[in-house]
Amino acid sequence: MPETMSIERRMMLLSLGCEVVLTPKETAVPGALAKAHEILDELGPGNGYMLQQFENEANPKVHRETTGPEIWRDTDGSVGKYANYY
Repeated sequence: MPETMSIERRMMLLSLGCEVVLTPKETAVPGALAKAHEILDELGPGNGYMLQQFENEANPKVHRETTGPEIWRDTDGSVGKYANYY
């Protein structure tokens, strides 16, 4: 993950037993994805799996169906700003 990710996110992953590999902030998410592909290649066929968050059509669908309504409900429908970076 990019080194700009929060300490909380890193700690959550570590608590789940993950090895956290940080990539330079200058390369942002594309750099982290490249590193993930590199690690997957090093593991060899059948020894790893990449979930493909940005290529999985179910990802935005589940956010539309669950995250969006949750935010709307929790803010009583008064969402002032929204940012999307897909």
